[in-house]
Amino acid sequence: MSNQTNVSIFPEKYLSDQQNRLVIMAALAPVAGKTRFQPAGFPEIGHVIYSTPDNQKVCIVDSAASMANHLETVCVQGFDLSLVDELDGLPYVKCIIGQNRDELVATSLSEGHRLASYYFLNGNRVINNTIEEKKFGEVLLADEFRLRNLAKKTHPLPAQWWNVFSAIFRYDPNSLVHGILFPAMGIKLPRVLTATLDAFGADRIATSGVKFDKISKKDPKNPGQAIFSKDEESASEIRATFTIDLSLIRSFGRGNEGLNDAQKQLILGFALWKIKKLIGSSFRFRSECDLELTGLQIDGKVSKVSDLAVDIETLIKNAGFQDPRVTEIYWDENELFKPAKDIPEDGSEDPDDGDDQSDEDE
Repeated sequence: MSNQTNVSIFPEKYLSDQQNRLVIMAALAPVAGKTRFQPAGFPEIGHVIYSTPDNQKVCIVDSAASMANHLETVCVQGFDLSLVDELDGLPYVKCIIGQNRDELVATSLSEGHRLASYYFLNGNRVINNTIEEKKFGEVLLADEFRLRNLAKKTHPLPAQWWNVFSAIFRYDPNSLVHGILFPAMGIKLPRVLTATLDAFGADRIATSGVKFDKISKKDPKNPGQAIFSKDEESASEIRATFTIDLSLIRSFGRGNEGLNDAQKQLILGFALWKIKKLIGSSFRFRSECDLELTGLQIDGKVSKVSDLAVDIETLIKNAGFQDPRVTEIYWDENELFKPAKDIPEDGSEDPDDGDDQSDEDE
């Protein structure tokens, strides 16, 4: 990394300029002086290592989708999914169940599809302690996005995109930061913040483990001693790259339509806040992948993590959100949950499982 002057981030400055992208690169290393780490594994192919045109081996430690999930975990407390104090007042959506409608199932910060999750679109919103008759997806389509229902051909007309941006921002600004897809409404918004985590000069380390089951009674599929192999990696450099699409943020509003300047500044400030939270201290991406910051560049200039500081509380306050900030979507738990089936003691598959799984996927 080159030696240049430090920089500071001001959301209003970057949005008033004509710059298209803001690129932040963080050099990371395993904590405690370790020399190996565990990348994400992908179905059927395991860890991915590819060769660049200059014959450098690069390992994908985390994909863009996986990094988005990590950037969302910094917004909530460990297990109960409540917002961290700094984000107090930020809108999001809850899926709830229970006789008293107080049992949390998921939020738009924990669901992969965010505001477009099945668990929100197909549940019923709770307003003033009353459950609406229309599904929340119908509310968004007709009352918020104000689209014509053309069944499979439903899509926003050009002027209706302002309604789409404003409504998504009102219910869940996080969905604008990380992108969102409503397939049935013809709405697809790319990520404002795209992050990747790669290891350069990577080399695979084959290791193994063993699981002992001295009782061997409850798990007929895996009795006794099971030996398994696993891979870890070493690398000369681990680099997280964060790219913020400033042009996309600007496109969310124009004049009195869509998002205003303060709301656009919150989108950018929220992205910067997430990055600072993720790299500001060591972060455990998975069991054997605990990484800490060793160097930072912002816009190609050597920087400190404090240069990413934004006043997120003021940005939330200035965005003009109205109460209620948290939207509750109710489900009858008998409709939401499907009871699990016991595995027969002989380990055979239940013949009904396949059909049931197919129905679930559809």
